[in-house]
Amino acid sequence: GKIKGRGESLTFEQSDAIAEFDTVYKAYVKTLAEVIATHGSDKWRLDSDTIRNHLGPLVERIKKNLSALVAVIRKGSADESNGLFESVSQTSSLITTCCGICLIVGIAAAILIVMVVVKPIKQAVEAMRDIAQGDGDLTRRLKVQGRDEIAQLASAFNNFAEKIHAVVSKVIS
Repeated sequence: GKIKGRGESLTFEQSDAIAEFDTVYKAYVKTLAEVIATHGSDKWRLDSDTIRNHLGPLVERIKKNLSALVAVIRKGSADESNGLFESVSQTSSLITTCCGICLIVGIAAAILIVMVVVKPIKQAVEAMRDIAQGDGDLTRRLKVQGRDEIAQLASAFNNFAEKIHAVVSKVIS
């Protein structure tokens, strides 16, 4: 009863093995009933014959059918397990590839940030250092590109250098 209720989740071989088992089991129950009837009557000498010739072969067929059913179920489980292992392996490879791509993109972004942010800041620092050391050229100006904070810094430096240059020029003349 319990096995038949799972008919939709069984393979064809499993369903076939269960049907054959059911047939053998019914024959076993019938023969067992005969043995019980014989044992309770004067036919007790037939018990040995019934067991040897009827029940013995039925029990062997039941064992054979159960072994076949277990083998089919084990094979199905092994196939499913292998499929899951393959799926996990593919997923692991995909995750590793994605991590590698993210690492490369991260390194490229870091290099881009260094080129876009650090280089203009270094230029501003170098220009201010030239002026601060006294050998600086007050006509030197920084490139103003864009509207970000670095462009604002360059613009402010250029305005500062222009005012200092104008003051120094007035003092000299």
